[in-house]
Amino acid sequence: MIWIIAALMQTAVPAEHVEAYSRMDTVSSYPASAGNCTMLGYTASDNFPYVLAERAIAEAKLSGVDEETAGSWASEGVKRHVASFRRDLREAQSGNTEAEIAASVRAVFDILSSKCETVAADPISRGIFSAGTPEAMREARAALEDPLLAGVGAASWQTPAIWARGELLMGLGVCKNRLSREDHDHLLAEHLPASSDTSPAGRWMAGQYVEGIRSSADMDLDATQCGRLLSGRIGALNDASQ
Repeated sequence: MIWIIAALMQTAVPAEHVEAYSRMDTVSSYPASAGNCTMLGYTASDNFPYVLAERAIAEAKLSGVDEETAGSWASEGVKRHVASFRRDLREAQSGNTEAEIAASVRAVFDILSSKCETVAADPISRGIFSAGTPEAMREARAALEDPLLAGVGAASWQTPAIWARGELLMGLGVCKNRLSREDHDHLLAEHLPASSDTSPAGRWMAGQYVEGIRSSADMDLDATQCGRLLSGRIGALNDASQ
């Protein structure tokens, strides 16, 4: 059965139109990427999909393909590439260790960045899709990646000391009700960023403390366990700060 379907697909495009079909397949992949590319510092016109389709069909007609067939190819290609694009991103997301998770997040954005570069470089996108400045694109990518990487200590602003301090603050939140008020307040005053610190690192570390409080009931550590937890995290912070 599979070979019959394959044979039918092979005969659906006349030999003289294979190159036109291949070109349509390439261009049909662009709409699947373009919507996400704007988050990475690219600019797409509001009518990008429509103008792109018009230009692609016009190209195919110059190769002798009738408009109805070209439109059918375009529709088929867009559907196929949307599914393929989602599958590529899904397959890139994997890993159990912190390093594997960080690598998988970066792989997702590497795939997307590569596709965006391809769209921007194609003359068919001229005037309807363009790249931003290198600095703007780096900042846009970091803004998307960093919240995903912060949980494994791999955000662009995250040093080992910042990670260790955030882990300590989370532990302090978890153990808030297992410490004396004096000990808790002393550690909090020493390590919690000032309220005026609106940097990504400052906001993340403050959030770690809050997350610890929210997790305390689920973890349900006793005083002895909290002592070991905080002692270990203070030691880790001292090592990371050297």
